[in-house]
Amino acid sequence: MALAKIGNEEAFIDAFKKLSKTIPLSERSLIEIADSFEGDKIYVYRNLMYLDDEFIASIFIKSAGNYKNTLLADEIAIFLADENKEKKIAALKALGNMGDNRYVIQIIELLKDEAWEVRAIAAKVLGQLQDTKALIPLVKALSDREWYVRYNAANSLISIEGGIELVYDVLEGEDRFAKDIVIAVLETSYGWDKVLQYDMQNTRTPKLKEVIQKYIQEKDR
Repeated sequence: MALAKIGNEEAFIDAFKKLSKTIPLSERSLIEIADSFEGDKIYVYRNLMYLDDEFIASIFIKSAGNYKNTLLADEIAIFLADENKEKKIAALKALGNMGDNRYVIQIIELLKDEAWEVRAIAAKVLGQLQDTKALIPLVKALSDREWYVRYNAANSLISIEGGIELVYDVLEGEDRFAKDIVIAVLETSYGWDKVLQYDMQNTRTPKLKEVIQKYIQEKDR
């Protein structure tokens, strides 16, 4: 942290190059140190994001996202195709924090990644980016075999403009897992009051509240 406050780029870079995964510091602490650097951040990120040490590299990819300078976005986006899971996740989080949706297609593709953690973060980041191109892919992600992926997909779907309309299609479908997770999110994260407000503002019938209640009743039989 002292080196971060001093702002000497070469000394700071050298210090992190000497660190390893065995250091007694949490990821959060390391990101806080990286975020606090008071010298040329762009220079530091460009030197440390590409380290062979995947842990340290991931720290600086995430920190670059916190910096929110889109000059680094193209370089961060390269890591979306990295073989290392942690670097992919770091890149996803960074781009989500930046709010840069130029890479939304690549992020949508990661909803099919073999690692469920990557799929879950991709689903969450799509909600941050608020791009309507993600709506249909998020509906498909509601059928993912992992609960966290389904949960993040449901939250993101409902948060994006027009996503609530697709809830009707989900509830009329055959996938019970998809229905259950959407209803759970509507009742908690989204809120029943917003469902009622949505029904008041839309002329569509049946009302969303009625569709939900019908499914719950049929499920309980």
